[in-house]
Amino acid sequence: MTSAGRCSVYAHRKKIFVLPASQTKAGFYLETDPVEVLEAAAVGAAEVGASVARALALSKVGVPTPGRDDYGTPAVVTAAGLRSWSTFAKKAKHVSVQVSDGTLQIDRWVQEDGGFVEEDEDRQRVMDAKSVDHSELGAQILGLLED
Repeated sequence: MTSAGRCSVYAHRKKIFVLPASQTKAGFYLETDPVEVLEAAAVGAAEVGASVARALALSKVGVPTPGRDDYGTPAVVTAAGLRSWSTFAKKAKHVSVQVSDGTLQIDRWVQEDGGFVEEDEDRQRVMDAKSVDHSELGAQILGLLED
């Protein structure tokens, strides 16, 4: 498992979308390509965990901050074959995964006002990043997405 990074996992219409999130020079995070798309009915916990590990490894720090007019359609929306974030978000469930200082943290987010906000700590999982395997990681993520 990588020593640092952040990624997002979405469940939407029988698919799971996994994509890296990179920190801009301004300090906020942007979800970026590539987006891995998994069929929810056919995927196991180990495959989800491996996909998340790949996305975490692709997460970067210090990417250029886009100008206000330079934001396009979010990568996950395009991967879902949709045109707008609002259409995607209405039926999506969201989990974020972050690795920092040897700790892996998984947070569940809930829909609010057309976007997502972090849910309370009851829906948070914290694990040792060095000892967690893909199956355990994937099982925790799938469990939070199913709640």
